[in-house]
Amino acid sequence: MLTALRETGFITYQPADHIDVANAAIVITGGSLPADAGNQGASVARFAAALAPHGSGTVLAGRDGSSTGSAAVAVTRADAGMAATISTVDDVDLAPGRITAILALHDLINGGHPAHYGTGHGATSVTVPQ
Repeated sequence: MLTALRETGFITYQPADHIDVANAAIVITGGSLPADAGNQGASVARFAAALAPHGSGTVLAGRDGSSTGSAAVAVTRADAGMAATISTVDDVDLAPGRITAILALHDLINGGHPAHYGTGHGATSVTVPQ
């Protein structure tokens, strides 16, 4: 994966550089989905949830509308198992949401529990409490 990202210009590193395994993840997704989107939201939600057991935490961050319908954040928040496994942010298209995504991951890395942030349906707090 790193080679593919390097070859397409998304990241730069030297082949001799030592790169450790990631211990946490932020999965960025879009906003609301059209009615004919099929299982796109569920696929992204399941992908994010599958990462969670392999590190200190996973945050699924979506844009405005991501907490509605069949969008990934909405699917995650509606599923008790996924909601208990990963944190979500539903306003990553705004500066406060981007900050919240980083704070949420920091909280998980430091032993916090998954929570749901933003202003959309299912959010339990606007941002990570200080």
